[in-house]
Amino acid sequence: RRAEDYLRTHPVPGPMFNDDFWGGYLIWASQGQQKVFIDGRSDAYEPSGVLADYIKIIQPAPEALPLLEKYGVRSALVERNGSLGALLEARRDWGRVYQDDLCALFVRKER
Repeated sequence: RRAEDYLRTHPVPGPMFNDDFWGGYLIWASQGQQKVFIDGRSDAYEPSGVLADYIKIIQPAPEALPLLEKYGVRSALVERNGSLGALLEARRDWGRVYQDDLCALFVRKER
């Protein structure tokens, strides 16, 4: 809830990548205004290949950063202590703009 409150008052550039377990809540809390990368309906994302790409990004696999680039991702709401968060934290081209007990929000810096 706190991350959604932050997003409501501090808009971040999109598209935004998000962990799947927050997708449905983001849609609900924003009354459909927040576009999500994925939500709990994973089977709906499988035919297009988004589910497979999501798994590679969240792990993160070696192709995670190129996949974020492929989708034009400019921000990411991820698990605070997750592997993708650690990767983005270590990158100079990404900056953490929000964090709470569960999640962290990163924004890609302009080039």
